[in-house]
Amino acid sequence: GNGSSFSTSPITVNGVCQTDLLVQVYNNGVMVGAVICKGNSFSIQVSLFAGANELTAIQYDDLEQASPVSNTITVNYTDTSFTAFGQQITLTSSYGRRAAPAGSTLNWPLQLSGGTGPYAFSIDWGDGSKPQLMSQALAGIATISHDYKKAGIYIVNISVTDVNGVKGFLQLIAVASGKVDSATATQTGDTPQALSGARILW
Repeated sequence: GNGSSFSTSPITVNGVCQTDLLVQVYNNGVMVGAVICKGNSFSIQVSLFAGANELTAIQYDDLEQASPVSNTITVNYTDTSFTAFGQQITLTSSYGRRAAPAGSTLNWPLQLSGGTGPYAFSIDWGDGSKPQLMSQALAGIATISHDYKKAGIYIVNISVTDVNGVKGFLQLIAVASGKVDSATATQTGDTPQALSGARILW
């Protein structure tokens, strides 16, 4: 709710939306997570900045057409570990959703800022595979990549930790296009999402 205060991050943000659209949540103008709307509502974990956080959401259709910006909810975050461990980490991307055909490599550029290198990444690609581990010496662009074996819509959870133990978090949506078999389902256990290999747009 507006005016809420928190001492831990990430927090869970809930809202209403149009079913099957992509919802991207922004914090102080920075994209901090993406999720697919289900049952006219969404729930997502997002990271907070120290101090005031202005949270908004935008919906996107399959053509990446954006809805109007939602109302703004302002919450406050008191980072109790900030002075003890160092500079806060921000992890974001220009893409809340990214797609590639199943069986080919999906590349995803991320923007990492704050904290102190080296950084350790753990990426859960949402398809049941073991979390991908990688490291990076300095802040800046970090590109992650994965090959999905089956077509579907997947929730990608990315966490990063710097040398002082300061953490950052980001949730995104990956789409592996192609023919979906009856055994393919989303990470959340919902019914399989039928994805056509091609779509004709007039």
